[in-house]
Amino acid sequence: MKNNLLKNFSTEETNLTGLIGKIFVKANLSKLKSFLLVFLISAYSFNIKAQSFSIVGTGNGSNLSTGYPAPYGNWYYGAKHQLFITAAELTAAGITPASIISSAGFNILNLNNAVPHVGFQVVVYTTTNTDPLASAFINATQVAASTPSTVTGVLGWNQHGFPSFTWNGTDNLVIETCFYNSSGYTYNYSTEWQSNLTGTSIKSRFVYQDLQPAICSQPGSSSSTNTRPLVRFGWVPGVPCAGTPGANTSVVTPTLLCSGSSAIVGLASTYSVGGITYQWQTSTTSSVGPWTSVSGATMNSVTTPTLNSQVWYQAVITCTNAGTPVNSTPGLVNIAPTTTNSVPYFEGFEGITADNQLPNCSWRATNMPSIARTYTSSQNQNRIPRTGNDFASFYYSPGNTSYFYTNGIRLEAGVTYSASVWYTTEYYGYTNWTEFSLSYGTTQSPTGLTTIASSNGPALSPVYKPLSNTFTVPNSGLYYIAIKGTSNGSCCGYNLSWDDLFIEIPCTLNSVSVAVNSPTSTICQGTSINLTASGASTYSWNTGATTASINIAPNSNLSYMVTGTSTLSGCTGTAMQNIVVNPSPVVSIFADKVNVCKGKSATLFAYGANTYNWSTLSNSTQIVVTPTATASYTVIGTNQFGCIGTAVQQVTVLPQPNINGAATSANMCVGETVTLQATGPVGASYEWISPTVYIQAAQVVVSPNINTTYTLIGTDANGCTNTSNVSLNVSACTGLTGVSLNNGDIKLYPNPSKGEFTLELTSALDKTIEVVDFTGRLLQTQKTNNTKLNISINNYANGIYYVKVISGNNVNVIKVVKE
Repeated sequence: MKNNLLKNFSTEETNLTGLIGKIFVKANLSKLKSFLLVFLISAYSFNIKAQSFSIVGTGNGSNLSTGYPAPYGNWYYGAKHQLFITAAELTAAGITPASIISSAGFNILNLNNAVPHVGFQVVVYTTTNTDPLASAFINATQVAASTPSTVTGVLGWNQHGFPSFTWNGTDNLVIETCFYNSSGYTYNYSTEWQSNLTGTSIKSRFVYQDLQPAICSQPGSSSSTNTRPLVRFGWVPGVPCAGTPGANTSVVTPTLLCSGSSAIVGLASTYSVGGITYQWQTSTTSSVGPWTSVSGATMNSVTTPTLNSQVWYQAVITCTNAGTPVNSTPGLVNIAPTTTNSVPYFEGFEGITADNQLPNCSWRATNMPSIARTYTSSQNQNRIPRTGNDFASFYYSPGNTSYFYTNGIRLEAGVTYSASVWYTTEYYGYTNWTEFSLSYGTTQSPTGLTTIASSNGPALSPVYKPLSNTFTVPNSGLYYIAIKGTSNGSCCGYNLSWDDLFIEIPCTLNSVSVAVNSPTSTICQGTSINLTASGASTYSWNTGATTASINIAPNSNLSYMVTGTSTLSGCTGTAMQNIVVNPSPVVSIFADKVNVCKGKSATLFAYGANTYNWSTLSNSTQIVVTPTATASYTVIGTNQFGCIGTAVQQVTVLPQPNINGAATSANMCVGETVTLQATGPVGASYEWISPTVYIQAAQVVVSPNINTTYTLIGTDANGCTNTSNVSLNVSACTGLTGVSLNNGDIKLYPNPSKGEFTLELTSALDKTIEVVDFTGRLLQTQKTNNTKLNISINNYANGIYYVKVISGNNVNVIKVVKE
């Protein structure tokens, strides 16, 4: 039973092959388990569409370890083959129209100790041409391509998968294989072939070359033969689709494209049914259109033209039988932005991920990869990195000049730059490398290049050797550094390798002369000055300030350092300014009095300095001031260093006390007494002064014989004084000589007065009232029995008067004073 099952599956492979093999290994299962196994396998075989393998050709030999055609031909570094297969041969092999082809394989009969093949790829083309390889390799639209990979051959069939495509039953096929082993050559795998095929068409075209990384895209001259390796196709019969195809997604490879390059756009999923058509569309506007159909793009993938801006791609997928088309989810072909740099700039190629990549899309190289190349690992013939793993190289043949151009680098006029690069050649002493040089220019072309450094003759060094020099540019802007290698094409220094390009600004050649301007280097304590830096673009002081000018007021000797940076070169310079701080005098004022009475003086003494200048314009040590109001006095003192100090003293002027003197009467007769009374602030002391009197008391009794003025001097608790005068008019009072003054019970008030008096009498008897002056002259008279009456002397001058009251034999006289 096991043998029958294996026989039935001998030309079929399903997704269960591995599982079935594992089950068969365990052959000691019970009969029950065997029965269940057969049942499961049989049941599965009726419910899936198994992949079939069909071989085109009948083997009658193979290539040897150094012979061609050889799909795995590593007798040279690399090889490219294209094999022509007619539609009739496919049909004869059992492949039916609308079948879906997903792989192609080759039968290895002998390994020959060959090494794995790097970058091996299978590409499929369809063509209606009956002899497409007659004169050259076909260069048509691909219908399928495997992912380049490292292939290690095994004895037997080696199958290589690719995105499936539907064969229409009438197109011829061209199967291409290509690889390049940058590490060198060994031998070919021996692959089964059929020789002496009949017909007029060329069956195989091939080329093999050493040291040609571009062999797949730039193969050069080729050979042809009617011997063709056997090809085994993996395929499934196409099931005509109906209805709407399943959803799909457009996949872009690579996802980021350099400007001027092309990409492959395919579908994320393959269809297992036939009868499907494709129409690719593009939009330069958005992922929702508007869309434009691409002429001739009717396969399940499309190769874009060279692009310089982003483009969206989608496929319109239709079942030819019937149904509604479906649009794949659009895929965006992105264009890498322009890369620019500033100095310092270093490139050692450590960012590349594969051979013959450039650091970014803004780099350029001529004749790449046939002459100009990059590597991610060491190679033979002294192709090695100087640092890291990656480096660049020039190949010697054919003899010419090739360039690498960096992306744009911002360079400034007025700055001296240093450029350096390291290079090495083979160690046999070949001199076919006639020049290796560095240049700069405003474009990525040889036109207008200015040489920075050159080998000035054969570039020859078995170990890495530096090439360097300094340079300047005439104008500020973007420049490109050109690395040039020139070979005369003669044998046999195959490669010139280079690494570690470095553009920098040596500050030894771009010195920044920073200076500090200070109005003086010596200041007095407590004063400030401005320090101003010049000669750079930005500044940093040891005080933490970042402005060109700073204001300082140190209290002791200090050094101020500034670092200036040039924005053009990034170089710095320093400058220093020492500041000597002399002490300032501590000036003070001593005042003998800080409070003075009006009209009094205070003496102010200055000390603490050598010389003085007062606000009163005096320049003596002391001044005497007599302020009329509270005032402040300022003195500026200068010491031996010329430094100054100031002091201020306020002198307060106290107010005069309010002093008043009064007499009990301002008019009196000779021989009478008058009381003088002083009033003023609490605690005041008083002095009464006249030509004949000096009395210290607040109240005094005086009896002058003549008119006399008394001066009252009052002194308050602060010692401030004020004066008040009291004048007494003294009359002889001769008019009443011999008449006694007896007022008895008579009252007269007010006395003194302004001229109006009230007279009160105790008796209601008849009385005679007379008013006489101090000479005895009768001025008024009246009779009355009233006990109270008013008397007016308003019409008379101020002075002493007498009021006589006569009642019977009684006479009373009262002195009155009008003021």
